[in-house]
Amino acid sequence: MRRLFLVCLLALVVGAVLVGLLEKEPGYILIAYGQTTIEMSVWAGIGLALGGFFLLYLLMRGWRATRRMPRKVGSWLDSRSLRVSHNRTNRGLIAFIEGRWGRARKSLVQVAERSDAPLIYYLLAARASHALGEDKEQEKFLQKAEHSTSGADLAVGLTQAELQLDRGQLERALATLMRVRAVSSSHPVALKLLAQTYEGLRDWPQLRKLLPDLRKADVLNDVEMQQLERRVYVALLQEAGAQPGSAAELEKTWKQLPRHLANDPDMASQYAGLLLQAGAQQQAEKFLRKTLHKTWDDSLVHCYGLVRAEDLSGQVQTAEKWLEERPNSAELLLCLGRLSAAAGADEKARSYFESSLKLNRKQETCAELGQLLARMNQPEESIKYFQQCFSGPSGTARLPAPGHQVMV
Repeated sequence: MRRLFLVCLLALVVGAVLVGLLEKEPGYILIAYGQTTIEMSVWAGIGLALGGFFLLYLLMRGWRATRRMPRKVGSWLDSRSLRVSHNRTNRGLIAFIEGRWGRARKSLVQVAERSDAPLIYYLLAARASHALGEDKEQEKFLQKAEHSTSGADLAVGLTQAELQLDRGQLERALATLMRVRAVSSSHPVALKLLAQTYEGLRDWPQLRKLLPDLRKADVLNDVEMQQLERRVYVALLQEAGAQPGSAAELEKTWKQLPRHLANDPDMASQYAGLLLQAGAQQQAEKFLRKTLHKTWDDSLVHCYGLVRAEDLSGQVQTAEKWLEERPNSAELLLCLGRLSAAAGADEKARSYFESSLKLNRKQETCAELGQLLARMNQPEESIKYFQQCFSGPSGTARLPAPGHQVMV
């Protein structure tokens, strides 16, 4: 501001001096060229010079604007193209979110063909094709995605495997995930998809081998990991129980369980039940007795009542020792009733069943007592307990048909 003031002040001083000089001596300007002479006053010459300078300034401005015109036009076209691309991208993404797959795919493919980074748009177009059930189009866009960007193998492979899993193409998904793991062996999403694939294929041994990698990569939360681990080892036990020489295979598989699962009562009940199905009564009795000594659980007591070891009287004595410590256990009384009935001690069995019913009126206990009383030639009492066992929600009796054997 101060500099502008000085410049204006200087211009006024110079102007005043010039005006003063011109008033004393207006003077004139003479221009001679060949035979031609031009004479004018100083003021006219100054005006002509200023007009010339102004015209020259306008010509230079025009020339510079003309030179910049292509650049400005190009910039405007680029800006317009970018706006159109953004609008098309937004329309495609909105249509994708809304599930309008055909419209979404059309917009996304148009964006991909003009984009410097088309990978994501081709992958979304592949997902839209998958939703439309068009597998050939899906594969086409996955291939375009892979070829469009260097190093896109992992992203394309994961997308392809996920879509194959969703379509139930488990073998193809497994092959795809094997290629993905060759690129990144510990990728969390690849591990999770691989676990789903193995479970779908019921390939429990391979899934068991994958468990440490899943835990290390923190793919699942604690609850999900525990549930998956349980499913794997239950399935492995069931497969072992279905093999020839299943008792030995069951024991071998059981020893492979992690400690926290081996100490779990539900898993122990599963194992004991499979041993009983395999006919390994002695092995089941020994296992349950040791397990109950460490961990008391009603499900294990229930299994113990179903075991028929060679030393049945020894079983009864073992259960009676437990009863001294737990006299109010309805499950243990049911167990003792079953063992006593199997040993031929009907009166003792009846007493145990009735004591169990006083604590917990289970239909299972009613059925056991009904069978026992039928064997003891007390049909009226037997029918009474069978009525309690098979009574429906309305309370009406639903007895088994004549000749039907009650199975427990």
